[in-house]
Amino acid sequence: MGKIPKAIVEEDFSYVVKNYLHEKFAEQLLNEWDNENIRFQVTRDLGLDDGETNWSKRKRGVLIKIKKDVAKSKFKCWRRAVVCHELGHALHYFETNGQIWKGQEHGKVWK
Repeated sequence: MGKIPKAIVEEDFSYVVKNYLHEKFAEQLLNEWDNENIRFQVTRDLGLDDGETNWSKRKRGVLIKIKKDVAKSKFKCWRRAVVCHELGHALHYFETNGQIWKGQEHGKVWK
C-alpha cells in the first residue's frame, strides 16, 4: 500500500522548508506550521491548476490545496516545485498580515 497523498505533501513541505528557503522564511513557515496556521489538503478538483492557496479573512491561516495527481506523482521535483510555489503565496499572506488585494497574488517577480 502506498503513502497517503497528504503525508507526501507534508513531507515535501518539510523538505522544501529545510533545503530550499532562506533561513528567515523557513523559520517563519515552520512557526506558522507549528501554530496550525498552515494546512494542506489534497483534492481532485483544481481544474488546470496543480495547486491553490486560500487565505482566511477571519483567522490568521492558509489552506494549501494540492492536486491529487501532483501529490501522488513519482516526480519529486514537480511535487516540490508546486509546494514551493504555494508556500510563496503563504509567505506573502503572512508577511502582509493578510492584506493581499485582488490581482496582487502574483507580483512582478512571479512572472
